[in-house]
Amino acid sequence: MGASALVSTERWLPVNTTSPPPSASPRKGWEDGQRLKGLSGDPVDVQGCSALVRTLRKALKANFMSNGRPAPTSFWRKAAYRGGQLANLLAPEEICEVLGALADAKLRWRQDPKATEGLQLFAHFASEEIGSFTPIQMGEILGSFARLDFLHEDLLQAVARTVEVTVASDSGRFSNEAAVSLLSAYHAQAVANQPMLRALSRLFMRRIVREPLTPAQIAKVAIAFSDLRARDVGLFNATTLGLCRPKAVEALSWPELADVAVAYASLRLHSESLFGRSPGQQLRWRAPVHSEGGFAVKTGALVSCNKGIMIV
Repeated sequence: MGASALVSTERWLPVNTTSPPPSASPRKGWEDGQRLKGLSGDPVDVQGCSALVRTLRKALKANFMSNGRPAPTSFWRKAAYRGGQLANLLAPEEICEVLGALADAKLRWRQDPKATEGLQLFAHFASEEIGSFTPIQMGEILGSFARLDFLHEDLLQAVARTVEVTVASDSGRFSNEAAVSLLSAYHAQAVANQPMLRALSRLFMRRIVREPLTPAQIAKVAIAFSDLRARDVGLFNATTLGLCRPKAVEALSWPELADVAVAYASLRLHSESLFGRSPGQQLRWRAPVHSEGGFAVKTGALVSCNKGIMIV
């Protein structure tokens, strides 16, 4: 063995090295958002969020302040582009907030390739990582894109598949608010995904009986299905029964009542006592609907679409 068999252990001893101080950002890469900083200092009540989100909050606040200096259009376009590049580094709730801020600022992206690319990056990331978002967040993202008038087919298909699978499993993951929010987003973009609409229809029919929707939510469901030309008599039976509950109709405003009546009329759905009382006494529905005739509201009067009878 001899001396050659002896192995020095000095090289295995721990070496004292100075480690860099921990970054203030929860994830690497968030500091890139500092390039967008251009307004006053960071607010103290938003610890833990990225510099990008903080900057957009301040810019949006300045936009709505009468004595503030609104951020220029170029700022929002750069923010959309840079935000899209950082989409994989942002938390789901931050993506929702960034897109919401861009929508609130009424981003004009059509004539700007960079802003368009940023929105495409946001939509692509959301469609690829759709499982990371809650149903409420899905609705917020689609709602923001709808306000921006930005249509992304892959994202809509990804959300639709998620809705179908979730409703089929009856996992109860969708709250009433989330389901109505998703439907409203598709309604705003005038996208009628039939498999998803059938899944939501089954969900709403169950919920209206088991976990009643609010009158305003029922009205949104009826209006959205009507505008998307999804004629589901079973669903409208359920919405009618839901609006028959005590004080349900009284909770709706006159514009909501008018929109609901037009929704029934456009699909030619009618109930014997659909509008059982005159407008001066409020409206009440008592019987399920069937596919005969319909009603429309115009200037405070009910007009029978198939019989031409005016009820004042």
